[in-house]
Amino acid sequence: MRNSWKHSVQAAMDKSDLSRLERKIQQAEVAIFQRIDAFSSAYDGEEEALFEALRKIRELANQLTPIQS
Repeated sequence: MRNSWKHSVQAAMDKSDLSRLERKIQQAEVAIFQRIDAFSSAYDGEEEALFEALRKIRELANQLTPIQS
C-alpha cells in the first residue's frame, strides 16, 4: 500500500493515547523505511514527503525520550 505510511504517521501524531505513543512511533518509522525501500525510479514528490514525515516522527520520539546527558 503506497500511502499506508501516511496513515501510520498520522496515527503517531495523534497523542490522545500516550500509553501507545512509543509503539505508534515505531510503526510509523518502519512504514516510512519500507516505503523508501520500495521506491521506483519515478519521482512524484513522495520522497520529500517521506523524509519530512520521518523528521517529524523523530522529533516526536525525541520529545518522548529526551536525550540524557
